[in-house]
Amino acid sequence: MKNKPKIAWVTADYFIDCDIDIINGLLDRYNIDWFIILPRNNARYNETQIKNVINNSVNLHFIYDASRFRSIRKIKFYYSLCKRIEKIRSDVTYINMQGFPYLFFIASFFLKRRKTIFTVHQSVVHGGMKYKKLTSIYFKLLYSWFSYFHLYSESQAKSFREKYSNKNIFIIPLGLKSFGEKPKTNLRNKIVFLNFGTILKNKNIKSLILASNNLYEKGYSNFTTKIVGHCDNWEEYSQLIKYPQVFDLNINAISNQEIPELFSSVDYLVLPYSQVSQSGPLKIAFNYNVPVIASDLDEFKYEIENDYSGYLFECNNISSLTDVLAKAINNYSYEYENLRKGQKQLVDERYSGDIILSKYIETFNFVLNAEKN
Repeated sequence: MKNKPKIAWVTADYFIDCDIDIINGLLDRYNIDWFIILPRNNARYNETQIKNVINNSVNLHFIYDASRFRSIRKIKFYYSLCKRIEKIRSDVTYINMQGFPYLFFIASFFLKRRKTIFTVHQSVVHGGMKYKKLTSIYFKLLYSWFSYFHLYSESQAKSFREKYSNKNIFIIPLGLKSFGEKPKTNLRNKIVFLNFGTILKNKNIKSLILASNNLYEKGYSNFTTKIVGHCDNWEEYSQLIKYPQVFDLNINAISNQEIPELFSSVDYLVLPYSQVSQSGPLKIAFNYNVPVIASDLDEFKYEIENDYSGYLFECNNISSLTDVLAKAINNYSYEYENLRKGQKQLVDERYSGDIILSKYIETFNFVLNAEKN
């Protein structure tokens, strides 16, 4: 395609793995300048790793940020970023970050509101978030000013529309996350329930610990609850564990290279969240065809068909979670493979690379055509 439209694509380092395959898949239609925001220290990826997986026709701009997120120096950083975006004269700017607390003020000056798409990973400010009031004000300013927003689910879009009904919303789900081939599953004599990811209040790991205690007290010993992830206040959770013999704990962040083996060692991913916007571990489980047990929040009710591709339980109800864990054990021999088949069918229908790419193309073409009219 001659004279392809140009996209300035901005990604924070914590979303790089979400964007790599999408960008590679769009190059037949668009020229892409990719602005990659990396922290000066402890970046999730380095330049070599990114260059090894991205098509060499992408114009890469590695931008390093050494400032704390509330530091006044962040203003200078965002000013420099927006000036660089402005300089390339893109047809569309796609920003996969929200830049709290300063990006909006700089972007609203330099970037055209009807040529810019912001991603919305959280359409509402959850009670467990830091700086809740300031974040709410920032989101209101950002969402009120710009015209186009990419949301990741119907439930998030619904809550967004309630406040910003005059905005153009594009719903494109997060693609699946693959971290390499899943090793061959070894035979196990126990059912393994996994909770994976950074342990935060809204993820409600307490419920899983208490339900596991209850399950053991009901006479179940043929299961293991595996908890893997970084936690700043593990002592608060560890004191709830009554039966250490049924827990397998690794309270640390693990490398991406360890994820395939981790998911090959478990039977179910358990997500007892009390609040959720979207879940990275859920998409990893989908990629590795591991059935999911989750609370019945709207987000999960869309992603999981109860008794067909996974199990749902009543949110914040430990007794309900206990019953579902018991059900997963009791019905394993004749339901488990059917759950995996059901999950695979839904994933193929919703998350194939071609389907997701087509939604991005529709989004960018809408903005491009709107700008012409």
